[in-house]
Amino acid sequence: MSNGKCHLHGGSTPSGKDWHVTQWPDRNAPDADAKWAAKARTLRVAAAKRVRRLKQMTPEQRAEYRAWQRTHKPGPAVKRLAARQDSAQAKAAAERMARPDVHQVTPEHAENRRRLAELKSLVVAGKTGALADELDTSNDEGILT
Repeated sequence: MSNGKCHLHGGSTPSGKDWHVTQWPDRNAPDADAKWAAKARTLRVAAAKRVRRLKQMTPEQRAEYRAWQRTHKPGPAVKRLAARQDSAQAKAAAERMARPDVHQVTPEHAENRRRLAELKSLVVAGKTGALADELDTSNDEGILT
């Protein structure tokens, strides 16, 4: 929910680094052996339950479950969202680059390239006076200033 509480049991939603990984009790605690045994028992029960549930699934249900696991990776929601956005942007960029019209050069673009190369050759040749004569600054609207 918006307040960070689980809508099922009212507790706070797990967060932080490695929230999805089993957190073992401190071995220096006075009742550490009992806590370790309880945690191990809980994990064994959960694993057995998961195995039973998978055995009861049809092949189609199992394939759907595997697909769900691939799309719902553990970890912070922000990182998962960023990864999805990065993937979507990469896919969009690849699609844009694959389109043939992206690489077509218009006649105006070709003429601009030709003029730019010509002006660069004047600069390289040291004909800066000729370059100033070549540039028509009457209609640049402040582009070169």
